[in-house]
Amino acid sequence: MVSAALYLVSLIPPSDVRNKRTKTQVLSPESFDLHYASAPEVLNPLTGIQITAETNGTLNFKIFSLDYYMVYRTLNTSLPSQNMQILDELKVIYSSHLARDFNVTSGKAFIDYVPPKIENITVIVTNPTSTAVSWSYEDKIVNVVASQDRIFLALMITAPMGVALAIPWLATSVGERRKTKKRDKTNV
Repeated sequence: MVSAALYLVSLIPPSDVRNKRTKTQVLSPESFDLHYASAPEVLNPLTGIQITAETNGTLNFKIFSLDYYMVYRTLNTSLPSQNMQILDELKVIYSSHLARDFNVTSGKAFIDYVPPKIENITVIVTNPTSTAVSWSYEDKIVNVVASQDRIFLALMITAPMGVALAIPWLATSVGERRKTKKRDKTNV
């Protein structure tokens, strides 16, 4: 029963809260663009971000659990040129803060991110190809009833326990029914 309740809770969709932003642009070959995703909001295990991205080429999205201004200051010397080498250095420096890394190839992608702790989010969109890529981006802050990761973990623990506890109960119930049927047949 607990597993069923947890599963039903996981089906409750996140509610749109605020800070819906959209952006459409062309990203030059071998360049990147920074987006602050949670400022002025601070995300937490019940407040996350939904990102919708559509592109006509290949883009890479990196979500860092870092303040936008910290990333901006780190990249400040190369922002005018948007040098991909400085981005590689950033990935090395802040590798422990890389929350998600995913590619979008010619189409639409939906990304949900709910952080495990209280944090700011910075999204870096890179164009690793040698051609310009047109893309559109929408992000919004959402509230969730419970973190999907935590619900999944609880389901993985409670479901086997429920089955293990149900087997003896079922065996006892079947045994009692057989005894009752035998008694009813002998009484007739």
